[in-house]
Amino acid sequence: MPSGTACYSRASAGGMSFSSRSVSGHFRKGDFAAVDRVCREEIAVNPGNGQAWHYRGVAAIHMKDFGRAVQYILRAIFHSPGICVMHVNLGIALKALNRWDEAVSALGEATRIDPLNFEAQLLLASAHATRKEFAEADRSIAAALALRPQSAEAWDVQAITALRVNDFERALEAAEKAIAINPALPTSHRVIADALVRRGDYEHAEYHYVSALKLTPEDAEIRSNFGLHLNRVGRYAESAHQYRLALNAAPGDANMRYGLAIALLALGRLDEGWPFYAARSTAHRQDPLPGLPALEHLPVPGERVVITTDQGPGEQIMFASLLPDLARTLADLTVTCDERLVALFQRSFPSLRIVGRSEPLAAPADYQVSLGDTARWLRRSFAEFPHQGGYLKADPYMAGVLRAKYTARQPGRLLVGISWRTIHGAKVSAQKTIPLDRWGPILSLPGVTFVSLQYGECEEEVRAAESRFGIQIIRDDAVNAMLDLDSLAAQIAAMDLVITTSNTSAHVAGALSVPTWTFVPSGYGAFWHWFLERADSPWYPSVRLFRQSLRGDWQSPLDEASAAFADFAEAHQAAP
Repeated sequence: MPSGTACYSRASAGGMSFSSRSVSGHFRKGDFAAVDRVCREEIAVNPGNGQAWHYRGVAAIHMKDFGRAVQYILRAIFHSPGICVMHVNLGIALKALNRWDEAVSALGEATRIDPLNFEAQLLLASAHATRKEFAEADRSIAAALALRPQSAEAWDVQAITALRVNDFERALEAAEKAIAINPALPTSHRVIADALVRRGDYEHAEYHYVSALKLTPEDAEIRSNFGLHLNRVGRYAESAHQYRLALNAAPGDANMRYGLAIALLALGRLDEGWPFYAARSTAHRQDPLPGLPALEHLPVPGERVVITTDQGPGEQIMFASLLPDLARTLADLTVTCDERLVALFQRSFPSLRIVGRSEPLAAPADYQVSLGDTARWLRRSFAEFPHQGGYLKADPYMAGVLRAKYTARQPGRLLVGISWRTIHGAKVSAQKTIPLDRWGPILSLPGVTFVSLQYGECEEEVRAAESRFGIQIIRDDAVNAMLDLDSLAAQIAAMDLVITTSNTSAHVAGALSVPTWTFVPSGYGAFWHWFLERADSPWYPSVRLFRQSLRGDWQSPLDEASAAFADFAEAHQAAP
């Protein structure tokens, strides 16, 4: 059952008063057409019979004719005001029509007439939750549970509501109570699974996703959530299968299409994946330039095209590898990007017009296209990736000054830049971080000057590592990687080698063609663009990947990188 839907699809007709008619018998048999006929006959004789109008409305609900149900029940309430069950059933019909404001009003009136009506309180809670009125939903759920503390349906609604405000612990507790009472509640199984994913308990989460789908195999939302889970644990082929099944039921859903794209792209099925990748702008509610038509073909000479960017700096840099190809189309191109990348992109792509994303466009345009979406024309297979020697150009003067400053401390040593985590607070921070105190196999290498490329506050981590391993790590306050990516590019260009986790530094170094070793996690945090089981990157020929073989185990890739360093140092010293 999708989040926010009522727990009661059954509409109650209340007590019968047509003793001479067989209305109750028709309801029991499920013959709702007969109920409608009997009620029409009664109304023809007595048009003011509110109960007859009500029964007719209830029959219409069961026949899924919700528009007529609303008309009939409103007529019933006109003739017989103050009857709680009529307002409850009116709320059910209005909810089915997605007329949520009116549904809340009808159900609110039902609870005012009879505060002890369990169904009214529960349906009102569900309607409030759908309208994102979570405080009101909580009050109605509390009232329902006070009436029936052993109601699995009430705990189910509380679980769904708590999940929608990201209160995962409360959601998990409520869903577990619901399942304990009634194990056949698919939404509670899904809530438990979603909450366990947040804990990193993937094995038990999968059990509950599978349980939910056994109960409601046609539920596209649950299947989509399972697909997302499978993406996170790196089981992309299974994820693609689940997303395709979900899309059979909801073919236009942008989140499902985007999830399928991630699975297909990670598998290297680029030609299949790129068309679905375009759904991310809809899934993320992005429309950078409202009113400007989308470009549906590779630009041609004479067309004026704005190329937008919608990801973080790392992926903007990665997709910037497409800009030389796009420049060769001879179209009039304006590229919008993160303001921190403007100077670097202007130097690297002088034939293109580069502006910050918050700046007004200085030139008229005919079309817009996201930079990532141009890959569907230019990177349909790995064979179409150029073996380029770097497409970004750091400031040569700044890079030279920085290299001279660093090598002056210990002449003749290799300069190795290190970065060990992504931005603090990101969802995947923990998975993409190797605490610096774990870097012993790297930091113990002799003949090396280490330079911190880490952005964000890290002084305490660096001092602790220096004390532990008996080394010095250069921190350069003149480089602010958080605010000035051009200075970070110059710093990276000054290095002989960069060793980093999967973060912006990896993308900058790869785009500059600096030798780069990147640590890639297993499962969640292993972004699709590193693909599967590869030790290289088609985006960046200078990048070598060191992958976790077991989720959470960084020791093996650290040891592997340490062993490879001797060969790198020997080759570097032998180079002219």
